[in-house]
Amino acid sequence: MQEETSITAIATEERVLMQRKDGVCFVVLSLMFILVLGSVLTVADLEGSDLQPSVMVSDPEKGQLQVANTPHTSIVIDGDANFSATALLEGWPGDGSFENPYVIDKLDIDRGGGTGHCIYISNTRVNFTISNCILTGANLSTNAGIYLENVTYSKLIGNILYNNAFIIYLKDSHSVLIKNNTCTSNSLSIKLEASNSNTVVNNNCTGNSDGIYLNNSNSSTVMNNTLNSNDNYGIYLEYSYSNTVVNNTCTSSPLYGIVLMESNSNILANNTCANNDYGIYLYFSDLNVIQWNVLDQNGGSGWCSGTGNVFDYNYWSDYSGTDANGDGFGDAPHTFPGNSDPHPLMYLPYAPDWLHLPVDQVIEYGNIFEYRLEFIATALTAPYELSVDDHVNFAVGYDDTIISRIPLPVGVYPLWVVATNIYGYATEGTFMLTVEDTTPPLITSPEDITHTQGEGYYEIAWTMSDLSTISFRVLLDGTELTSGGVTTTSVYFTMTLEDKDPGVYNYTMVAEDIWGNIAIDTVIVMVLPIPFIEVMFPWMVGGAVIVISIVVIVFFLKRRKSS
Repeated sequence: MQEETSITAIATEERVLMQRKDGVCFVVLSLMFILVLGSVLTVADLEGSDLQPSVMVSDPEKGQLQVANTPHTSIVIDGDANFSATALLEGWPGDGSFENPYVIDKLDIDRGGGTGHCIYISNTRVNFTISNCILTGANLSTNAGIYLENVTYSKLIGNILYNNAFIIYLKDSHSVLIKNNTCTSNSLSIKLEASNSNTVVNNNCTGNSDGIYLNNSNSSTVMNNTLNSNDNYGIYLEYSYSNTVVNNTCTSSPLYGIVLMESNSNILANNTCANNDYGIYLYFSDLNVIQWNVLDQNGGSGWCSGTGNVFDYNYWSDYSGTDANGDGFGDAPHTFPGNSDPHPLMYLPYAPDWLHLPVDQVIEYGNIFEYRLEFIATALTAPYELSVDDHVNFAVGYDDTIISRIPLPVGVYPLWVVATNIYGYATEGTFMLTVEDTTPPLITSPEDITHTQGEGYYEIAWTMSDLSTISFRVLLDGTELTSGGVTTTSVYFTMTLEDKDPGVYNYTMVAEDIWGNIAIDTVIVMVLPIPFIEVMFPWMVGGAVIVISIVVIVFFLKRRKSS
């Protein structure tokens, strides 16, 4: 009975344990199911929302993971208070001050063709920056990638805008910086309307309907922009005054490179207008200055309607005059509808352009330095002169070669070179010349010596020379015998050797210049023993004398005895 009871108890305990294990497994499986379901629901919620977190994407060209821009809905801000509240809600850095502006950075906004702007900010005086955003899809009517109205002190930097009606639209907005933006495939332009003291610089607007448009906007700067292959014009000023338009490239537009429509007192300088229907077109515009521009291969280089406009020092590809004195200016004015240029340029007014930038150079001490600089040269390249800042040690030689006037001491020579053309446009470059001494001293090597012991003294002579001062050491079988530190570049050293026991001796000269270059020469001295016959000959002679003496004595003694 006890055995049956024990067996029953054991079986009962096993069933209990199995039930517990089943319960644990059920709990674990349930938790895993909940976690997986929660993850799926979270992802689904994020994908369906307007605000998604940053994600990691692979960039094969860089071989690493990068953070993509954050997808975002359109932004609408009206007033300082609304800006502060929105910045707090969005977590934008900054406080709106000049020193610490609000920063709207790395957002992707796609309006998808719907009504409204990607970013619309109005009626604020806070400082803010919109940077590194990708803005698209605001392509209805007057929608814009960025629309600022009644705004001051903002910066729009490094954004990409495409497929919008307007690229960037400023209305009644002042002191705004528009810089380094890329604008392609938009319907209209960067537009400034009734907006003053703005700066539009280093933007690339290609393949749009229009380029940059100022309407009733004054005292602004449009500089270093690239405006290519737009449908109508590169830059258009209408009812705008006292603006500076410089260093822009406006090419391949079917209508105009640069247009001034009833706009006065503007400066147009150093712009390139090429392959347009008209290069520069002035319509009822007065007192403008147009200088140092390139008007190349346009249907009509220029057209002017207005008074007091100054065209001077421009390059006109259709100018057919001559330059007898070779000063780079045409001898006769270039005329075009409504005006003329009294000093048409014979060459392009561009600074000399490097074919290869200067690179650092290294030469061996004692050599003359020669380095030819290379510039791009065409038939339209203006003549130029090359100069170098270190006039004491260097000069400009033939064919744009920088040469040293004297053998240069060991050292490092930073050089600044400038190429200035006949119009005063200059290109500069820098490089470092290093003069180093890596050549060991020169040693004349004496012949090895074979010497018989007892022959007396003998001599070893070395001559050492180097461009730098040298010192020397003499070693006998690795042990230093003597040394000398000198302040000259040439040494003649002789050494008298005393008679030594027979054997082989290595006399080594070590010459070292002040830059650590070492030359070594070893003279092997072999001391031979005195030959055996030379050693024994006196004894042999003496022995023979003794023997002969003994023989003579014996002979005489025998004769005396016999007698």
